[in-house]
Amino acid sequence: MHCKLTTPFTWMRATVGLMLVALAALPAPVHAAPCSGTTRLQLRWSASARAAVLSLSATQCDRPPNCSEPGARSAGTMFTKSPLAIKIKDAAGHALTSEVDAGTADCGGRCERVNRGGCVGGADVHRLAGSFVRYAVNTLGQTTVVASKLKIPMPERPNLVTPIVVTITDAGGYAVTAELHKCRVRESAAAAVVACS
Repeated sequence: MHCKLTTPFTWMRATVGLMLVALAALPAPVHAAPCSGTTRLQLRWSASARAAVLSLSATQCDRPPNCSEPGARSAGTMFTKSPLAIKIKDAAGHALTSEVDAGTADCGGRCERVNRGGCVGGADVHRLAGSFVRYAVNTLGQTTVVASKLKIPMPERPNLVTPIVVTITDAGGYAVTAELHKCRVRESAAAAVVACS
């Protein structure tokens, strides 16, 4: 007679093994160091829209890891992936988030994901209606990121405390981080403009 003994330890070891296999299949996030070049941020807040429009430029950011893959060097091959997650966090712990997904079906034909020139020496653009995020990689491998007119839900007037950190992360885990230390604010009764560098 043959008996099979199943102990709690045997079950737990099998479960942990399955969990490790599942975790290995997920893409590991890439945490980029803050961009070391010039950074600029502008937030235009409107009380009526209960939102802010964000524009950002950051230079000398880390190169996307996909640039080292042979296919990413071919013109027309995207090296960043939609959707893009945008997060603004200040020194007081305030956090604002938004997303740019140029691959959704409800764009009404006004969305675009396009690569020109491959990776090194080329650029990826994620365009959503009147806004866009553009990644341009120079021949030295440094990336410049320009985000224009991204809508961020913000029900209250911005009251951000420096330093302010803006992070844009693509669906593959590639993150670009801009840190801003000086801000100027122009306000009226129903609007505010925050400009930081």
